[in-house]
Amino acid sequence: MDLYELAVFIPPISFLIQCGDKVCSLYPS
Repeated sequence: MDLYELAVFIPPISFLIQCGDKVCSLYPS
């Protein structure tokens, strides 16, 4: 699973998702 897919899959999303070409960075709020 991709980080992006994981973040989308998890209901409580308190993260800001910034996606580039293939790299996604998760920043906790």
